[in-house]
Amino acid sequence: MPSVRQYARDKGVDITAVTPTGKHGQIVKADIDNFNGAAAPAAAAAAPAAAAAPAAAPIKPYVSDEPELETREPMSMVRKVIAKAMRTSKDISPHVTSFQDVEVSALMANRKKYKQAAADKEIHLTFLPYIVKAMVAVLKEFPEFNASIDSASEEIVYKHYFNVGIATDTPHGLYVPNIKNADSKGLFEIAKEITDNTQAAYDNKLSAKAMSGVQSLSVTLVQLVVASSPQLSTNQKLLS
Repeated sequence: MPSVRQYARDKGVDITAVTPTGKHGQIVKADIDNFNGAAAPAAAAAAPAAAAAPAAAPIKPYVSDEPELETREPMSMVRKVIAKAMRTSKDISPHVTSFQDVEVSALMANRKKYKQAAADKEIHLTFLPYIVKAMVAVLKEFPEFNASIDSASEEIVYKHYFNVGIATDTPHGLYVPNIKNADSKGLFEIAKEITDNTQAAYDNKLSAKAMSGVQSLSVTLVQLVVASSPQLSTNQKLLS
């Protein structure tokens, strides 16, 4: 379970060396607490000739040649949490970059048609809710992208829910509020939730509930630069 893996990391325990006692061979927190540093007997018996995993390299302190020309300040708690989450993501998530051209005439026409109707309800309808709904459609068609690997039990976990995180950069740090069950929400509802969460993040008032829950994927707000119509015009922003 993700919470157990995080608990093991916080305790500095290599979870692959822990003997599971939970149901279906799962590792529970008590196993982490009772771990004495010895390798799990079953694992040792299964692969007696396997080489021991190399220890994680210690973090090297930053050393400068010109410290007199630099200023240091303590990291805030938010910054520490962000740094740890980014490092964890780098360790356990595959990183792939793909660039695609998308014909969006129908999308732009639909937004133009309903933008005023949304405004009448005090909702700012941007392109981002359309992106969220498109991502949900992709996850439904390709469930492999809506899955995680449970390394402890060596299982693929397919998620039957569609939670989309919206990465929001603020002066306080990077937040990723979670649009839960995006498949069951309409464009206006998603648009309002994104706007409310973004403002709360900038005001440093984002609730723990808005950040909680497992995400299927996250969307980063970027500036789109494209060639010509009928694609999004140059410098057209998702939030415009």
